[in-house]
Amino acid sequence: MIKKSTFSTFARYSLALLWCLIVTGVCSAYGQAGTKSVSGRIVDEKGQPLVGVSVIVEGTVNGTATGADGDYLIKGVKNSDKLQFIYLGYKTVVQEVGTKTEISLTMVEDTGYLDEVVVIGYGTTTRRHITSAISTVNREDLADRPVANIQQALQGTAANLIIQTRNYDPTGSDQMNLSIRGINTMGNNTPLVVIDGVPQADASRMNDLNPNDIESVNILKDAGSAAIYGARSSNGVILITTKQGKRETAPSIQFSAQLGAQDPHILFDPVPSYLNSILYNEALTGSGQSPVFTAEEIQDMYIHGDCEPFVKQAMKTALQQNYNLSVSGGTKHSTYMISAGYFDQESNYIGPDYGKQRYNVRSNISTEWGRLKVGANISYTRAETKAPTTNGFLFSNLSRFPTYYFLRTMDENGIFYANNYKYGGCGAELAGLVGGGVQQV
Repeated sequence: MIKKSTFSTFARYSLALLWCLIVTGVCSAYGQAGTKSVSGRIVDEKGQPLVGVSVIVEGTVNGTATGADGDYLIKGVKNSDKLQFIYLGYKTVVQEVGTKTEISLTMVEDTGYLDEVVVIGYGTTTRRHITSAISTVNREDLADRPVANIQQALQGTAANLIIQTRNYDPTGSDQMNLSIRGINTMGNNTPLVVIDGVPQADASRMNDLNPNDIESVNILKDAGSAAIYGARSSNGVILITTKQGKRETAPSIQFSAQLGAQDPHILFDPVPSYLNSILYNEALTGSGQSPVFTAEEIQDMYIHGDCEPFVKQAMKTALQQNYNLSVSGGTKHSTYMISAGYFDQESNYIGPDYGKQRYNVRSNISTEWGRLKVGANISYTRAETKAPTTNGFLFSNLSRFPTYYFLRTMDENGIFYANNYKYGGCGAELAGLVGGGVQQV
């Protein structure tokens, strides 16, 4: 016979379990009913369907595109979502979903974009009058970027413009890999750089410019737009236009200052020294050689622990400063723009005043009388760079040195000794690398 108290307890637990099942079922049904599909048709102002319009749920990666008839269907949409309709040359439209399952609309041309002035090889025009592949980067896109040069400022600003840094040190970033639409040849893939109509012998000359003096950068990606430059444009063309004054404008004085710091974060941890010695012994024995570390020495490393990784001892937080002053304006027939800039970038490597300093002075003056126009663009750049002589290998080599605690031995000048103890000459390598100025942190 079941006692009354036991039956009551069983009944209460059964009732609680039943409620849990009911609530779970309701929540599941609500979750499935909370999403839906939305469809529609997108046309232009003439009623013609727009093909390839991006339809995206705002704030998510859920999206689709319109087909040949301008129709679309997007799933997994909630009533609280908003749909973004994006199409190049047209104004972006945002629509709240609510209870609607069908959203059709007419997109309007973005006249500001179509009337944007684009610099091409033989003058200027507007976007509505060109069919070539051209990207434009305006000064607003480059403003307030804490970078050392224009190549760094252009990273990520234009589609198909690929810019890769060759080394870690910011003082060595003048030489970067540039390519437009990928690699086209086993030889030189660097595009032609033209500054204010003057072709440059080397793409790195663009880094002599003060980024604050640039008005716009136009990237010519196809043969049609760059044909005027002939064979030199086989890898594409980068047209850089500097700022000019405006006619009948009072003098305008602008000053800007930026101050920041670059803090290197080493995202890896080296193998513990005792484990490194074990692996080193295994590598030697695997190649038919005798191990160099005894069990007692490995035990000694395990007890003493590791020293700070050498790559961290050789790096520091670097200060960056950038100051710019410009005066621009114009009269009825003339315009002028005069600027001066100072840039100071410390190196992340510890050493005797490693870093880069750049001084820029520029003057753009033009006078126009009827059909006669005379202009003069004068610029002066002075750059002083001081970096380790082994800059290309310093970071990678330092990151590979084991953290043996006995390698911390240093002389009175703070330079690592050429410690070859059980290290196959790597200690001497270290002394040679860091003897050029890298000191103990």
